[in-house]
Order: sequence, then structure tokens, then C-alpha cells
Amino acid sequence: MKYSTPLEVSELSYLKKFGINNIVAAIGVFDGIHLGHRAIITKLLAAAEEYDASPVIITFHPHPRHFLVQESTLKLLRSQESKVNLLGQLGVKAVVTVNFTQEISIMSPEQFIDYLINDKSVKLNAICVGENWKFGAEAEGDVKLLEELSEKKDFKLYPVKQVFCDGIPVSSTRIRKELTSAKFDIAYKMLGCTYRMEGRIIKTPFETKCVVDYGVIPHHPGNYKIDIFTDAKTIHLDALIDKQSIKENSLFLHDAEFSKLKGKEHLEIFFRP
Repeated sequence: MKYSTPLEVSELSYLKKFGINNIVAAIGVFDGIHLGHRAIITKLLAAAEEYDASPVIITFHPHPRHFLVQESTLKLLRSQESKVNLLGQLGVKAVVTVNFTQEISIMSPEQFIDYLINDKSVKLNAICVGENWKFGAEAEGDVKLLEELSEKKDFKLYPVKQVFCDGIPVSSTRIRKELTSAKFDIAYKMLGCTYRMEGRIIKTPFETKCVVDYGVIPHHPGNYKIDIFTDAKTIHLDALIDKQSIKENSLFLHDAEFSKLKGKEHLEIFFRP
């Protein structure tokens, strides 16, 4: 399948303006786009072919868990741009990125589903979700309720079974835990692809550091082998993680190569297992 950048809109109704009026949708955050997400996307593509419809992802930004106080500093695994591009590579035609707000976070499960799909200008044939997906205020909605709503609202539901990796359930939360614990091989296996964190260089007269904007650095102080990718080159080096850098989700860099990089330059970072 030839890769093309997917259309990105903020509401389902906007799809019709671009000639998309017959769809199958998968709903979720899709942070990281790990093996579990890929199983849902595989089902999405199969269902879209069955209905001769366009495969569409309905996702959210910011992450719904940002509205929980204890998780307001949640570290995302991918930027929105990276996520949308990868979804396109996997065959998704369009991405509906819903601006998730406090108002949406307190909707009942049925109100939430109505808010997402209650648009008659686009024919929604089916919805694909993970079997453990929760939705609505206090995460009261589940797949059983969504099955009931599918009959009421005339769409087919395709729940996708939980994916396991070496006996461990695959989830973005688990991947963050493995990255935090410096178990890169496990995290990368769950992601199912070469995974690069995204960050930027910050320079001062006293230090050069790389702030990781998307991804989670290990929470164990020490020196780590990393690869830094820029538009012009790839640099292999060691990076120091200490208590301060753990707090800032950053890496301290002491390599002469970084004197050639510009401050605030955007980079991709790969931790070598």
C-alpha cells in the first residue's frame, strides 16, 4: 500500500467537504501506536474493505487523562504530527482529532458517543475499539454498553481482543513503565517498530541538554548510549541522566558534536538497549 499523509480534521462532519461520506471508524487515543493499536487498525482496514468505506481514526488531543489531576503531567509517547503520519503509513485515510475539553470529560457515556458520531452527513457503518476501552465520565462506559448503543444507533461494533507480548498485556501505560525502568527491548517490542523519542536542544553557557518532549527517559541515574537524529546527521554518544534530568525529562550532553547543533533544534532520540 502506497503511503499518503492522511487528512486531519477536528470534526466528523468536515470529512464530507473532502469527499469522504462513507466510513468505518476506530476510536481511541492511540498514543504510541503499539501492537494493541495495530490490531485495532488491522480490524479497521478489514471492516472498511467489507463496507467499501474509508478507514478513519477518531482520536483526542489533549490526552483525556490530562483532566485527572494525578496524571496532568502524563508524558505522551508521540507528538500529534508523528502519530498522524504513522497512522497514514498504516493505511488510515483520515484522522478526526477531537479537542478534548473539561466539558467533554464530564459527558455521560451515551452523550460522549453522540458527540463523536451524531452527524448524518457521514455514514458510519462500524466502530472498532479495544475490548477494554472505557469512555464517558468516570470511565463508566464499556464495550458492553457500546454494543447496546450500536443497535440503538445503527452501526456495527467490532471489539478487538487485548494483545499480549510475552504474556504481558500491551498498553501505553505499560510501555511508559518499561521506558522508565530502562527496559528498552521490552518497550520497543510492544511498540512493534523502531521507536524514536522527540526532543529539542537547549544551550546555556554552562550546559547543553536535550529536553524530551515526547517519550519517557529512564528514572535510573547513569550514562546511557543514545543515537541523536537531526536532518543533517546521526550522532552516537553517551548521555548523562541524573536526578535533575529525571525531574525535567531531559538528558545532559557533554559531547563535542553538540557544539555544532543549534539551540532549540528539534531532534529524534533513540535509546540503545
